Amino acid sequence: MTSTDLKNGTGHDSESRKRIVTVTTVHPRADARIFVKQLTTLAGGLDAEAIYIVADGVGSTTNGNIETRDLGKLKGSRISRALTGSWRALREIRKLKPDVVHFHDPELMPMAFLLKALGSHIVYDVHEDVPRQIVSKYWIPRLLRRPLAAVVSAAEGLAGLSFDHIVAATPKIAERFPRDKTLVVQNFPIAAELAQPAGRIASDADGPPRFAYVGGIAASRGCGEIVEAMSILNNTHSAKLLLAGQFFPPAFRNDLAARDGWQHVTFLGHLPRTGVRDTLGAARAGLVTLYPEPNSVE
Repeated sequence: MTSTDLKNGTGHDSESRKRIVTVTTVHPRADARIFVKQLTTLAGGLDAEAIYIVADGVGSTTNGNIETRDLGKLKGSRISRALTGSWRALREIRKLKPDVVHFHDPELMPMAFLLKALGSHIVYDVHEDVPRQIVSKYWIPRLLRRPLAAVVSAAEGLAGLSFDHIVAATPKIAERFPRDKTLVVQNFPIAAELAQPAGRIASDADGPPRFAYVGGIAASRGCGEIVEAMSILNNTHSAKLLLAGQFFPPAFRNDLAARDGWQHVTFLGHLPRTGVRDTLGAARAGLVTLYPEPNSVE
């Protein structure tokens, strides 16, 4: 986003500060890509009003130059939450009259099309190759996955033509959108956050070797195999697995807990950013064991 883009906004006169609304009804408000990296950079680098719309029920807050507005906790099925979140976000955004609307969820595309038709400047942040991702979604009936993926692919094609800018998380995702309006912003770690103080790196003196997995805990990410591997490894060596994140689906925890390797697992739950740093610093190695599913291969 450039100063020229902001000057072309439609919500305020040229003498006032521009208003940029960032909206997600799916991601947590402290999401690394949205809040930690993009929003804090935006708020610190532009003379613009940054408003962040979320839907988690925690309440509205102000953090430095960023005002967070909470639409309330969304309930019901996934479809119901998507419809309710879109409607609430649309109402809030219409009241705010922003110059730019930057949205992060494919579920919000219908809302974004309507806002674009009403004259808003729209930025679509594409975190995943959504059509490929849908093919592997466990909660979507298998027979519906490919038809739904085709519908979403068509919608994103229209989004590429209609919206003002596309922000893609990878070069491969960017290939699906018009080159002249697409910017790649990759979601790399912030190196300084992961730096370990002297003497904090894992060593033989710390006891049994520890391995770490941090992220979504799901079968498609090889987490079942990781736990099984701990059982095999401990036949000859003493070792621990530091497991951090959330289970998808929640019942997957029962599956893992029933396996022999679970006795060698230390489950840490959802960690703050400092907790991720400390966990990785305590481990001999981090594990990335994604299945070769369409969205992961690229």
